[in-house]
Amino acid sequence: MSEQVYFKTSAGVKDIVGRDLITNDFVAVFELVKNSFDALASRVDVVIEDEVIYIVDNGKGMTRDELLGKWLFLGYSAKQDGQEAKAIRNLDSIPEDFRSRIDKNRSAFAGNKGIGRFSCDRLGCHLELFTKSASTDNNELLLLSVDWRDFEDKLSRRIENVPLNLDICEPNELPLIDNVPFEYGTIAKITGVRSEWDRSKILKLKTSLAKLVNPFGSHSELNIFLHSKKELSQDEKSIAAAETTEFISEMSIAEFGESNFQESQIPRENNEVVNGEVRNLVLDRISRHTTNIQVTLEDKGRLIRSKIFDRNELIVEYIEVNKYEKLFGLDAYIEIHFLNKAARNVFTRYMGQPSTQFGHIFLLNDGFRVYPVGEPTDDTFGLNQRKTQGYSRFLGTREIIGQINIKNGKKEDFREASSRDAGLVRTPAYTQLEDLFSQKCLRPLERYVTGVLWVDKEDNDRLDLSGMQSDNARARIISTVANITKSKDINIERYSENFLKIIDDNSQSFSDAMDALEKVAAKLDNKALSKELAVANKKHREIERKRREAVAEAEAHRKARRLAEKEAKQEKEKREFAEKSAIEAQKRVNFFTALDTNDFDSLVAYHHHVGTYSSEVTKHVILARNKIKRNIFKEHDIEDFIESVELANSKIQSIVNFATKANFILDGEETKADLSQFMPQYINKICSVFSGSGLEFETINYADEFVKEFKPIELFVIIDNLVHNASKAGASKLTFKLTTPSDKLLLVEVTDNGSGLDTFVRDINTIFEKGYTTTTGSGLGLFHARDLMENELNGRIDAVMGDGRAIKFRLEFTR
Repeated sequence: MSEQVYFKTSAGVKDIVGRDLITNDFVAVFELVKNSFDALASRVDVVIEDEVIYIVDNGKGMTRDELLGKWLFLGYSAKQDGQEAKAIRNLDSIPEDFRSRIDKNRSAFAGNKGIGRFSCDRLGCHLELFTKSASTDNNELLLLSVDWRDFEDKLSRRIENVPLNLDICEPNELPLIDNVPFEYGTIAKITGVRSEWDRSKILKLKTSLAKLVNPFGSHSELNIFLHSKKELSQDEKSIAAAETTEFISEMSIAEFGESNFQESQIPRENNEVVNGEVRNLVLDRISRHTTNIQVTLEDKGRLIRSKIFDRNELIVEYIEVNKYEKLFGLDAYIEIHFLNKAARNVFTRYMGQPSTQFGHIFLLNDGFRVYPVGEPTDDTFGLNQRKTQGYSRFLGTREIIGQINIKNGKKEDFREASSRDAGLVRTPAYTQLEDLFSQKCLRPLERYVTGVLWVDKEDNDRLDLSGMQSDNARARIISTVANITKSKDINIERYSENFLKIIDDNSQSFSDAMDALEKVAAKLDNKALSKELAVANKKHREIERKRREAVAEAEAHRKARRLAEKEAKQEKEKREFAEKSAIEAQKRVNFFTALDTNDFDSLVAYHHHVGTYSSEVTKHVILARNKIKRNIFKEHDIEDFIESVELANSKIQSIVNFATKANFILDGEETKADLSQFMPQYINKICSVFSGSGLEFETINYADEFVKEFKPIELFVIIDNLVHNASKAGASKLTFKLTTPSDKLLLVEVTDNGSGLDTFVRDINTIFEKGYTTTTGSGLGLFHARDLMENELNGRIDAVMGDGRAIKFRLEFTR
């Protein structure tokens, strides 16, 4: 036996459909503004003070029957079942100024779930709802008082058993709000505010409200005003501060890389002022500096019209049949703006915030933002995920801003999720809308940006099309437009005669550009353009024929010249072959020839150089003595003094070592010689003598000729230090191996059979540090060797440790 049973509704359902679904304070304000829009309001005032929030509109208001039968009917939406639209069309006894707002065919409403009224509960504990109908037949001023805590205290009771107070008021009982007019409509006075509204939060609300109705335009069916007395003084300070930076001068525009910027001044939106009208003019200001595409559904959604603009120039306009059947009957407008670096700078200057913080692709349904689509952190359309697959091919949310604006869609196709920050429900129609956005708007723009703009790196800093005037740039535009419109279903209606035109027939890009332009002309059915193309192609073919003939003639001359050059080269090689032996022999001529005495000129030269370096020592001694007398001789001065004297002494010692053993004239300036022969001769003929009989020298020379300019004394200091270190390490044999790994590099490897590196030394590179020593020496020899190699001889010296802690030095000379 069956029995009929019924749901019971507790007062607690108020929280389920209210605060649990309306997820934050901003969404609560948005819902109340949407209700005002649906009530045909042309103005909404949002007033925020410390203890009270007002939402005031000049909509049609409510009669007593509407208040009881609709507003107090939980979950009921007169908009959803068509009653609201019907009531609007039947309003006959209304003021003339109100009647002008009524669209007799209006069927779309911003809210349709019957839960927006519970936004008041989200904002505060108590609500006083004043409403006056625009109808002259029944325009009583009504006051409904709701204390939301009554529902929370009586959760066990049915919601309809919680009493509310409904009163008829006199006009003087209306709350007085400065600068907020009220004749009819609705005032929601919310007290017992649940959260703090500081200046930062109010400014964020203003920014969000600016994007709520129309993020990209100054014209809207609903004007929103924000008020807060407590912020007036701070507003005045912000306005005063903004006056000095209100305009961007022509010199400032140069920061954007724009040399021909036509607009000398750009007013900046003051986003730091709370009180005033909420508006957003961003695209009105910057659209002339962006590359953008606009896509519109026309003919009851049967046609798709697309327009591509580049810096305010219409590049191409085309139409095609809409194959998205779920979108038939829908009014849709989509636009995307690509902002290069210069345009982003203009955006930041004007808006006071980077475009990346403003948002990207906003979704508007029947005139209102759908959250969170377009928020900086949102990626509803998967743009950033797609960009990771190809940074040079795709656009991400940080590079574009735009909107998807739909109207008159079926509510079952385009409805918001119950949670007011979850976007639209993914119905088949909404899925097709996303595909329309991706295939017909985003991808054509990407093809243009990547195919035309990104090829020219300098275009990133331009605000106009000055860089697109070259034949190569126009050829890219022509080819890209042909590629975008290549489908047989696309018909071109308009195009830019400034860019889609015949380019210079001498241009390297002529052939490809003309092929693409022929396709465009065919789609346009432009017989005049096709005729011009035929003439240009004929002229180009003639030029190409003459060019080929000239190339062939030039090639014949080149072949004859190469044959003559080959014969001349063979003769030259024969002559040079005879000289080669002499050249090879000359390489073997000693730079240093042992003599018992030196001629007078050589002795004078050696005496001069010893005197020069001795003077250096004297200079450093005098400088040190003066500093000591003045008591300013510091620790680092001691190190500098020792280093300078040690280097000068090393040079003197090197001169003394070979002065009596060579007739080579030591030159203080650079000498040009073959290092592959110079070094072995110095080692064998000079070093082997002054080092004594206890050290055997071996030179292994696999190097090719390596002629280089250098100062011999600097090379002597380096070699002498290596010889001296080997001797101190107890070595009996020192080996120098010379190779030329390339024609630009001479490598000298120096090894000995001495005791090697002391065991307590951890890092072999420390042996080149200033003052480092494991003996009684100064610790400057290898430091000077590295300094001379790197800074004077354009080379480098390194040390590596082998078996038994033996050290191998590597000297690299480059030219």
